[in-house]
Amino acid sequence: MIVESVAIFGITLCILAVFVRSDNADYAMATTPLLIVPAANLLGLPIAKLVNGLLPGNQLYLVRCFADVLGVAAACGLIVLFSGKIKNRKKKQLYIWMCSFYCLVLSCVFIYNSFPKF
Repeated sequence: MIVESVAIFGITLCILAVFVRSDNADYAMATTPLLIVPAANLLGLPIAKLVNGLLPGNQLYLVRCFADVLGVAAACGLIVLFSGKIKNRKKKQLYIWMCSFYCLVLSCVFIYNSFPKF
């Protein structure tokens, strides 16, 4: 899922660039947490290989999944933090729910596909 992570990261960066160029810096900041889950998945494998040497046995998949879970936790925390600028209560709840749901589903897909296929 490395290629998919790079594609999702790239598309989200393009969306961010469109918001910045159209003078909507608030929207650009609001979409930044969506970059964390693909970035955590991309960085998960090298980190897992480094940490795997320190742990007994082969814990590669466990460390990769842990990196994805940390990524989704950080993304959801930043989503809640960035929602402070939204004044309308319903829009704030919708933003938090939709972005958190997107990050959670994406992280679940990454974790599912990181398991070995038997």
